[in-house]
Amino acid sequence: MTRLITLLLFFITQPLVAKNIINERLTTAAVGDYSVYQIDNNCNLLYVHNICWPKITFEEITFPKGMKQPKSWQEWISLGAPGNTSWVRITLDIDNQNISNAFSFSRGAFFTIDEGDSMLAFLLGTPFSSVHKDEQKKIGPRPHGDEDDSRKVWVPPLIIDSKRIQRRSFSVFRGKTLSNTNSALGSKQIELYYTQGPILQPFPTWIEIKQNANLKLIIRAIDSGQNLTINKNNF
Repeated sequence: MTRLITLLLFFITQPLVAKNIINERLTTAAVGDYSVYQIDNNCNLLYVHNICWPKITFEEITFPKGMKQPKSWQEWISLGAPGNTSWVRITLDIDNQNISNAFSFSRGAFFTIDEGDSMLAFLLGTPFSSVHKDEQKKIGPRPHGDEDDSRKVWVPPLIIDSKRIQRRSFSVFRGKTLSNTNSALGSKQIELYYTQGPILQPFPTWIEIKQNANLKLIIRAIDSGQNLTINKNNF
C-alpha cells in the first residue's frame, strides 16, 4: 500500500539546492485543510490535524477505490469512517526532516516507518525546478514538421468540496530521483501540479511518476477543502 504521508516525507527532505515547493506550500497550510487522493486501487484522505511549527501533524485515512464516495467527508469521519482500511496520525518535523510520531488508530499502537517505506532515500538530493509553459503537457497531438505548436496547456481537474472548479491555474515542478537506491521508485521523474493564483492549496493536486518517459504512477486529488474536523482521541 502506498501511504501518501510517507511520500510527502520524501518530498520535504529535499536539500535546498533548488526551490523546495513542498516546504513552501506547507507554510500556507491551516488546520482542517484536506485532500483526497486516488492511488492505484486505494484512496487516501490526507488532513492537517495540528500545526506547531516546525512540526505538522497529519491524519491519513485509507479506503478502497471502489467504495462509494461519501456525500460529506465530515459526516463520514464523524461516523468513524466506515469502510476504511487504515487510519494513522503522523507528526512530521519539517526542520529535522523526520517523523517524530506515528500512531495507527487501526492497530491501536505506535509504529515506525523505515527508510524504504517512507521513500526517503530515493528523493534525497533531488532538486525540484519550475517547468516552463512551453515544456508542460499539451492537449492534442503534436504538430508535424515546422508547424507552430498552438496547443493549449493541459491542466488537471480541480475539485473543491465535491465541486469541479472550471477556472483553474497550476504551476508545475519537476525533479528526478536518485538512481543509486534499492527503492522501486529510484531513477524516476516526478512532476507535481500545484494550484496557483487565488486558489492556493498546501498539497499538490496531481503527481506523475515516470521512468524513461513512460508513465508509471498517477496520484490525483479527487476532492479537497478546508475546515475538516476530526475528533479522534489524542495519543
